[in-house]
Amino acid sequence: MMALELSGCASIGPVTLDRDRLDYTTGVADSWKQQTLINIVKLRYADTPVFVDVGQIVSGYALTTSVAASPTIFPSFSQGTFFNLSGGATYADKPTITYVPLTGSNFIRTLMTPIPPIRLMELLQSGYPASVLIPLAVQSVNGVSNGHHAGGNASPADPEFVPLIKSLQRVQDSEAVGFRTQIDKETKQEGTVLTFSRNVPPDVEADRQTIRKILGLDPNKPDFQIVYGAGASGDSVVAMQTRSGMQILAELSAYINLPPDIPGNPEAIFDVVQLPTGEIIEVKLRKSSGFRAYDDAVQRAILKASPLPRAVPADLFQRNLELRFRPLDQ
Repeated sequence: MMALELSGCASIGPVTLDRDRLDYTTGVADSWKQQTLINIVKLRYADTPVFVDVGQIVSGYALTTSVAASPTIFPSFSQGTFFNLSGGATYADKPTITYVPLTGSNFIRTLMTPIPPIRLMELLQSGYPASVLIPLAVQSVNGVSNGHHAGGNASPADPEFVPLIKSLQRVQDSEAVGFRTQIDKETKQEGTVLTFSRNVPPDVEADRQTIRKILGLDPNKPDFQIVYGAGASGDSVVAMQTRSGMQILAELSAYINLPPDIPGNPEAIFDVVQLPTGEIIEVKLRKSSGFRAYDDAVQRAILKASPLPRAVPADLFQRNLELRFRPLDQ
C-alpha cells in the first residue's frame, strides 16, 4: 500500500483587485455622504452629530487546494489493483475594517475650527464656483455679512452681499482673477494674495470695480492680501471671517423641515448624480416615503448640500449615489 498527498496555496489576490477595490470604494463613499446628510438632519433637530471614519480596510484571501492519491497493489493479479484519487479546495475571505470615532482634539480641529481662507482660495483656484463656495463657507467679507439661518436668531445677509457674490462669480468665469501664495518674512506663515489681471473687457472691469467698492478696496491696486478676520485693516486687505465645518452643517440643516404628522419611520430613497467637483446635478426620487411633504423636504436638503465634499482620495469618487432617509434614524 502506498499513499501520496499533495497540497498547496494558489495566489488569487491580483484577480480580486478590479472587483473589490470598486466595491469598497463605493461602500466607503456612499456611507460617508449618507453620514454627512444624516448629521445635517440631526443638527436641524438639536441632536448631537456623530462622525465615525473608516480608518483601515484589510482584506485577506486564502485558497488552499489538496490532491491525494492512494494506490493499492496486490501481488496476486486475482485480487486486482485499486487506485483512489481525491481532491479538495478551501476558500476564505476575511476582511478587517477599522472604525475611528471623531472625538476630542480631532473633532475640534476638524469640525470646530474655521476653515483657513487660503484653503478656500485653493478651492476657487481648482474650479469650485464662488457663487456656491463663498455663501456656504464664509460668514463675512470686510464686514459685509452673509447672514445666517441656523439656530433661533436667524439674520438676513447685508444688501451688498448678493451683488458681491454675483460679481465675484462673473470675474471668476472670465479667468481675470488669480491667487498666489506668499510667505510672511517675519512670522514665516503662509498667506494668499488675490490678483486682478490687467487688460480685461469693460464688463469684467466693471465687476471688479464693484467688488472694490463694496469691500472698500483701493480702486487702482491689482493685488490684495487675504487674511482671516471680521474687518480689514486697510484698503489693500480682504478680511474673510470663514465658517467651521460644524457651522456649515448647521447652516444646511436650517433648510430641513420635518412634517409633524408622519407616523412610523418611512423610508425615502433618492438617486443622486454628482460631478467630480461635488456639485449635485440631478436628484431623483426612486422610492417615496408615502408623504410628499417629507420627500420634498429631503430633496431640497440634498440640493442645498451641493457641492458635496470631494472624495479623498480622488479614486473614492462615485458619480451615482443612492441615498436613503428615514425621519427617525439616528
